[in-house]
Amino acid sequence: MILDDIKSNPNLKQIIRLVYNSYGVITPVSFPMMLAAAIPAHPRFKKYNRHCIVISGGREPNHYQQLPGHQFLHTIGQMKCCESGGCWKSRTVQLDDKDEKNKSLCLHPIKNNMNQYVPECMMRITPEEVIQTIKRLI
Repeated sequence: MILDDIKSNPNLKQIIRLVYNSYGVITPVSFPMMLAAAIPAHPRFKKYNRHCIVISGGREPNHYQQLPGHQFLHTIGQMKCCESGGCWKSRTVQLDDKDEKNKSLCLHPIKNNMNQYVPECMMRITPEEVIQTIKRLI
């Protein structure tokens, strides 16, 4: 299995194999996050749970999604829009797909260094914070 193949055209079997053979997972709230808890760790790691760092921002409270082995990096309570348990907004910016989700937009989108709009609550989680969490887990 070649990682480049997975990036360009992943299928379910490849994603499951990738998670099974990983020591840990770094992801937003996502399907790989669920797989990290559901798939047993490979025996070579000699541990029961696989580490999973979930970068979740302020959309959903961590107790709503957190599973065994997960470390949630969140910003719940740091901004007015997510101080009462999450904002639950569907999108950061409106898309041209006429979906109802266009009515549920982030209140604080900001441009990142790649010229993309992302929720401010996600930008508040720094790379340094992610690195420190990795160091704590390995």
